[in-house]
Amino acid sequence: MKGRKINKGQHSRKEFGTAVFHSSKSIAQVCAEAGVKPRPLVKGCKRLSHDEPIAFRDNAAVQSCLGEAFEIVHGSVRALDRSKCVSSFATKEVLFENTASGISTVIDLQDNPTCIIRVHRGLILNGNGNSRESVLCEHQMISNGVTLSEGATSEARLQCQWIKQGNIEMPIYPTGSEAGFLRLRRPTEEDKKSLPEVVLTSDDEYDPGEEFTKDLQRAFEELQTGSYLDSTTPTEEPKARDRKGVIRRSRYWTKELLQVWSARLGYRGPDVVKKTFQSTTQLVPALVGENSDWPKQHQKVRLWPLRPRKLSERCYTDTMIWSYQGKKRYGQLFLLSKSQFVYYIPMEKEGNAHTAYQQFITDVGAPTHFIADNAQAENKSEKVEKLCARYLIKRRWTEAHKQNQNRAERFVQELKKTAAKCSSRMGSDSKYDKYMFQHICYLWNRTASGKLKQRTPYEALHGETPDISNIRFQWWEPVWYYGTQVKYPKRRMLPGRFVGISDSTGDECTFLILTAPEDKQQSVISRSLVTPRQPGEKAHGELPRKPSDWSFPSHINPGRGDDGDVEEEKENPSFTEPEGRKRRRIDPAKATSEKKDTVPVVESTDKGYDEVIHGEDEIEDSSQDVHQAPDPTPGRASMLNLDAVTGYAREPAEGVKIISHKYGRGAKLGQLEFTAARPLGGTHVCTFEEMTVDCPQATARYMVKHNVGRRFKGKNGNKPHWDWALKFNKESERIIRRLKQYECSYREDTTSIPSVGKIRLMQGKKRKRAGRKKKALLQYKYGIRVPATAKEAYQLDEVNGNTLWADAIKKELDAIMKYDTFEFLDDGAAKRVRNDSDYQYAKVWLIFDVKQDLRRKARLVIGGHMVDPRGNDVYASHMRAESARILMTIADANGMSVAVGDISNAYLYADTAEKIYTTCGEEFHRSGLIEEAGRTALVVKALYGLCGSGHQWWDMLSDTLRAMKFKRSRGDLDVWLRPNGEKYDYIGTHTDDLLVVSTDVEQVFKELKKEYSFKTTEAPEYHLGIDYIMKDGRYQLGSKTYVKEALKRVCDALGIDGLEELGESKYPLNDNYRPEEDTTNLLNPDQHRVFQQLVGIGVWLVAIGRFDVGFTVSSLSRFSAYPRQGHLEEVIRMYRYINRCQDRRILVDGRDQEEIGEVLCPEADFNQHYPDIEEELKELYYPRDFPKPLGMVPMTTGIYFDADHAHDRVTGRSITGMVVYVGRTPTTWSSRRQGSVENSTYGAEFIAGKNATEEAIGLRYVLLSFGVPLKGATVLYGDNKSMIQSSSLPEGQIKKKHVMLAWHKVRETHAAGITQCRWVDTHQNKSNLLTKALPGTTLKKEADMIWC
Repeated sequence: MKGRKINKGQHSRKEFGTAVFHSSKSIAQVCAEAGVKPRPLVKGCKRLSHDEPIAFRDNAAVQSCLGEAFEIVHGSVRALDRSKCVSSFATKEVLFENTASGISTVIDLQDNPTCIIRVHRGLILNGNGNSRESVLCEHQMISNGVTLSEGATSEARLQCQWIKQGNIEMPIYPTGSEAGFLRLRRPTEEDKKSLPEVVLTSDDEYDPGEEFTKDLQRAFEELQTGSYLDSTTPTEEPKARDRKGVIRRSRYWTKELLQVWSARLGYRGPDVVKKTFQSTTQLVPALVGENSDWPKQHQKVRLWPLRPRKLSERCYTDTMIWSYQGKKRYGQLFLLSKSQFVYYIPMEKEGNAHTAYQQFITDVGAPTHFIADNAQAENKSEKVEKLCARYLIKRRWTEAHKQNQNRAERFVQELKKTAAKCSSRMGSDSKYDKYMFQHICYLWNRTASGKLKQRTPYEALHGETPDISNIRFQWWEPVWYYGTQVKYPKRRMLPGRFVGISDSTGDECTFLILTAPEDKQQSVISRSLVTPRQPGEKAHGELPRKPSDWSFPSHINPGRGDDGDVEEEKENPSFTEPEGRKRRRIDPAKATSEKKDTVPVVESTDKGYDEVIHGEDEIEDSSQDVHQAPDPTPGRASMLNLDAVTGYAREPAEGVKIISHKYGRGAKLGQLEFTAARPLGGTHVCTFEEMTVDCPQATARYMVKHNVGRRFKGKNGNKPHWDWALKFNKESERIIRRLKQYECSYREDTTSIPSVGKIRLMQGKKRKRAGRKKKALLQYKYGIRVPATAKEAYQLDEVNGNTLWADAIKKELDAIMKYDTFEFLDDGAAKRVRNDSDYQYAKVWLIFDVKQDLRRKARLVIGGHMVDPRGNDVYASHMRAESARILMTIADANGMSVAVGDISNAYLYADTAEKIYTTCGEEFHRSGLIEEAGRTALVVKALYGLCGSGHQWWDMLSDTLRAMKFKRSRGDLDVWLRPNGEKYDYIGTHTDDLLVVSTDVEQVFKELKKEYSFKTTEAPEYHLGIDYIMKDGRYQLGSKTYVKEALKRVCDALGIDGLEELGESKYPLNDNYRPEEDTTNLLNPDQHRVFQQLVGIGVWLVAIGRFDVGFTVSSLSRFSAYPRQGHLEEVIRMYRYINRCQDRRILVDGRDQEEIGEVLCPEADFNQHYPDIEEELKELYYPRDFPKPLGMVPMTTGIYFDADHAHDRVTGRSITGMVVYVGRTPTTWSSRRQGSVENSTYGAEFIAGKNATEEAIGLRYVLLSFGVPLKGATVLYGDNKSMIQSSSLPEGQIKKKHVMLAWHKVRETHAAGITQCRWVDTHQNKSNLLTKALPGTTLKKEADMIWC
């Protein structure tokens, strides 16, 4: 590079941004010519020759530039888009854009090569890279993971900055300005072989207009694990997201920087300084010319990103095109995504889109993205791209032929539709449509929207309530405006047309007026003095005018605010507005039909009576009308003001003062009027109807206190005024009583979670009126009409010409009467039963269904809900799921057979203990059971539906098994056993489903069939929701059948079609998601019920064997009372994961467990610490408490346990996971929160160990109660070495009391030989997946250790 002539005050070095380059003259010569003192070089630095290659680090550049020191590896040269390069190099060099990659050797001050740097996606200077200066873009390097220093460090007395990638650190030597340089040279072959290579920029596609994108994403990811460091060395603070969603890069804080910013912020602490940087943006950290040796005055704007307002939402935009007199007109519509704020800007031609963008940014603000149609060239112009790059706005494009992706498209259609309506009704000229478009958008932005919870888009965007006092005219309305240049004697008020509101001229009530057509130069002007022009009015003031504020409704209590607004009734067509400002009166004809606040006009029984009563008491109205609480949002009830409502019963607040009342005479006969005092002085006369609308509480209290209306009767002889007051006071007191119990919840901070009562109040659901039943809809199944009643079933048979439904009814009733379920009574006995108070009536009816093979099915049911259950036994237990798995394991270990059986009509074998009678309908008569319909019958058997039927059957089955010499086990009351040679026979009961384990199952069922009739008795295939698959001589327990049915119900609950729409997921819960920290919106009632239904299905899935979702269900089920949107999304993700892997099985294997893990202290002796401890379950107790083991095979047991310390970030509680094994079969698993907060992982692990110890004691008790001998101690597998070692060492000590109890419990059972603690690696701990959310591959790996 050659030098150029300079004047005094200039430097011979050429400044490009922060980079400084030497000319051919020496510094001393140039400084002497310029008359300035040269700056000495830093000690240790060599003087650079004019042709030595160097590279500068530049934070103003958006793309790296490669000079002659770089060897170009690959790339293709083409013309440079100069709008993408904001670095000053674009004005000094002839640049070409090239997606090039180059390598160069970095050398230090002593000319020693240090490393080779590789730069991808760079620009080549002069087209061939012959410029000796190169530039390294900070944004490209940071996005590739390169670490950059923020300030100077001290190394060997040399002040420098540095670039660090991996373990290689490259110093940047200073030039006297803020930026520094790297010394470079072209790499030799020896350099390529011997020197390490550092990749500074990524080879991924790089868009200079979006230079921050990858850096921001990386910043957000590092934020999740970042921490603050307090040190004198440079430390990195975690990256943060500001309130507008902007993510900032990490900052490296030194002690010096913290001191500087502490002073700048008013001597605040280091934490405050760091938090301040997280809560603010620093888009322009370096100012142009701030560190220049020869500053000069700036003529251009240098802080473009800071000029407009920043909007934290996206903006959709679309170009509007319409025609007027054969000529196309253009405009640009902008729509903000969150606030729904709409802005329209007219354009002279289609290519002026960039001016519309600039005006929108100036008037409204700079959004995060501009989203436009990819097919519109005006939105992709170079000027628009340059504008977006200047303000750091990202660009997005919609997919081709996908107009629905651009939300502005829909608003364009609505805008044209509304404009056509306004134009057709007012007959406006299309020439001024651009003003109409702007005015419509202005109105939209100030109109309440249900999507914004009845807020306006203006408020959603700006955060302040807009005022609509300036909306005084409709589009194209005739008006009078003040002519400023009109001279006497002409009238100053001239005719015109209203075409909009001027937001850039005058005050807030300045309007855009189109002058009259007779004007020589018809134009649109701005005027602030504008009045309506009435039809037929030829001169201003010719006709009487209404008050200026007539169109704005008022209240008798103006101090009540928005909460006092009451929705007005529909306008009376016969109403004529009186002169002056008065209340709108209610049509008496309509008053008779009102059901809440208005009453009919009364007719006095004493004609001519005129009652006037003066009340000295001050009656206030302190709340809104409880009958007409406004509902601002469709489908969502408004929040009631509890302080106001409950205050009504305690202490009245300042409000309305009713002075007196009177009944009218003559034409106003029977009309009740009140005189009320105005808050600012004076009185106001209002009718009764108006008072019931504006201040019902004050009116009702006044009327009751002064007996207003007790002596007057209406047309029907009632007392409407008096009855209304009594009813209102009664309902008010009832509402107040109900609201008082929720008052404390309402007084909580609004940011806290509301109470259940508050949520229910917010839903605002109406009660169903008694006596009104919703008509049932017609039901069809498999294309067949399903009747709702027996009468309808017989009618369908007549229409269809068959007896299918009649046959189904007869089959059901014959089966019922086979067991003598009913005892039919004659008339005398029926009368005695009806008069006997010991008997209760319950209705019976038939329900119908269609089976998959199109068979008709009828089922007789009884209304047990009509019966008082008090005094009846209702207890009936069933076998636990883990007991069934233990029985299957016992069968596998002892070579026993397994079979299941289903007793048909089980309940009907038992007699009912309740005294119930019913009436038999037409179905009994047509089935031939009774002679005529309507006969009374006693219910003899335990019919399905009665509250005590379950207990009666449970009791009868117990008596049957006792008669077969079975005995209950103490471990599970519904597992029965009896000796059979050297083994035991087992029967597990679950209502009418039996699981039999025996060496001869046929003999057991043969005995049972003597008493009961079975539907099936076979080897298990599907029992209690679990699939039984025999493979390689052993059973596998699966859940595929139930999973398919569960997924079908999930799709129905979510309203989606099929599993394809549900989708799949690799993991059930996002490992970064914390449900307790979720701040999304609360679910509405319908979503709440769906969430509870999905969680309930998940609980049963875990119970039958899907322990891989156990942690997810445990984490989300805690929020069933207050679920949020994020919770629902995660439970749906769980079912997507289940949809991905539907078939998972557990192997039933009774063999001894494999020995894994390490016993840390095998020779530990606890005799001195616990000298008398021994297991209570010894053989000497067998004759008394447990069955003898006979010839049963001894079995081993083991429990895997783990804890996740402080799992809950809100409460600090840990979570315990546990998997229990009998033999090699997992029988029980759990994932639950601990009951106390632990200070350390050590304490949390001991609490988990204590829970595992208690589970081991219970498991051994169950096995011994089943007659199964135990083989050795129950092994406890844990992965916390400190906890296992403390449990095994006799010399261990602990001082914390609650942890000490767990510590003693674990050690005591270890000393007694009940348990043995073993340490296993985390990857071998099978309970790890029950304590935390794991990624998909890790979860599958750990779950496969349990599944077969």
